[in-house]
Order: sequence, then C-alpha cells, then structure tokens
Amino acid sequence: MLRQAEKDLQFANLMFKHSANEAGRYAYMAAFNAAQAALVQVRGIGPKTHKGVRSEFGKLCKEHPDLNPEMGHFLASVYRLKEVADYRYEIEVPGEEAKAAIDNAAEFLTTIKSFLKLA
Repeated sequence: MLRQAEKDLQFANLMFKHSANEAGRYAYMAAFNAAQAALVQVRGIGPKTHKGVRSEFGKLCKEHPDLNPEMGHFLASVYRLKEVADYRYEIEVPGEEAKAAIDNAAEFLTTIKSFLKLA
C-alpha cells in the first residue's frame, strides 16, 4: 500500500501540469493508501471503503501522539478533490488547491512512513 501511495504521489505531480482535477484525485489516493497502510500495520484491518478508511484513520490519529489529528482532517477534506475528479466534471479544481493537496499528501506520506517505523 505504501508503494501504491508513492506511485499515486508521482502521478499527482505528473498530472498537475495537465489537469488539476486529476492531480487532486491522485493526491487524495496517495494519502488514502498511506492511511490504509497504517491501519493494516497497526490494527490489522484495512477498511474496504473510503469512508471507512477516513473514519478509522481519524480515530488512529487521535490515539497515537506520533500522528497529528490534522492528518485525519486532511484526509477527509482532500476526499472532495477525488469526488470532483470522479463525478463533477463541470467543476475545475483551482491549480493552487491541487498543488497544496500534492504538497500536503507528500508530507502525509513522509509522516506515515516515519510512524510505521515506530509502530
């Protein structure tokens, strides 16, 4: 899952110059896959839905001091970018928002990697 998160982050960066919507979707997927990896390693579970991962990861962030609760908020908020890319074709994500999502997803992934070494 971490390998997929890294690939998603690479795709987000590649897609940024072509489509902010797609870049935002891949930024979310990078964070989603990193969160899922943390849940599998720490709790032995991998929720099957996006909502389940967001909910369980939010709880995990509150339980572990090495994870900032804001990470759970980021995962929930950036999900909107995936929804726009998948279902709301008439909406264009601003480039600045997509770039911020990519940068935050990179930081998210770095934090999860460090956390998993400690867990």
